[in-house]
Amino acid sequence: MLIEQIKIKGFRNYEDALINLQPKTLIIGSNDVGKSNLLYALRILLDKSLSEADLEPADSDFYAFNDIEQIEIIIKFINCVMQEKSAEECNEKYRSLPVFLFVFILAATEHLRP
Repeated sequence: MLIEQIKIKGFRNYEDALINLQPKTLIIGSNDVGKSNLLYALRILLDKSLSEADLEPADSDFYAFNDIEQIEIIIKFINCVMQEKSAEECNEKYRSLPVFLFVFILAATEHLRP
């Protein structure tokens, strides 16, 4: 499976972002633009080694520039085996197949957000 799309809303520096990925995507950018936050958002959904305490949102996890009460992270996968196909074949052939979504939504708790 390949990650085709990531939607991040209300998480750290992401107010409402839709990030489209290709079979070969490089994430680059200057300091303090959100590269690590993007990877941590993926980790929240995909890393089984994170504890319950790691998943509990801190006040700093919420988007700081608006009164956001919810964090939403959605990862959209396409079903593709890269070892058998070139990136272009994989992208074209599997575009119309069913996708898998992982959804993570956290609402602010009263002790975190007044």
